[in-house]
Amino acid sequence: MYPGGGGSALFSRADPFDVDVATYPLLAQAMPRALHAELTAGDLLYLPCGWWHAVESPRGKRSVSVSYWANLAEGSKNDSAPTNSTYNEAVGRS
Repeated sequence: MYPGGGGSALFSRADPFDVDVATYPLLAQAMPRALHAELTAGDLLYLPCGWWHAVESPRGKRSVSVSYWANLAEGSKNDSAPTNSTYNEAVGRS
């Protein structure tokens, strides 16, 4: 929600860990519906393309995040995978 943070459509201007209700009322309404997951060593969480998410690591702990956009072969039946055009649209490129 509220894309444009850091000058990119891939990031939000809003801080989900400290919601400014006056500036971001839709985020304030969405937060009670947010899903929360606590991962431990060796766990993996897959987020489908386009899912807004926020990550917070405990102080002194490390985490790794990998973003991968794949192009499927033409004629593939997986219509949900992103393409260069959807990525370019997300970041405001033509």
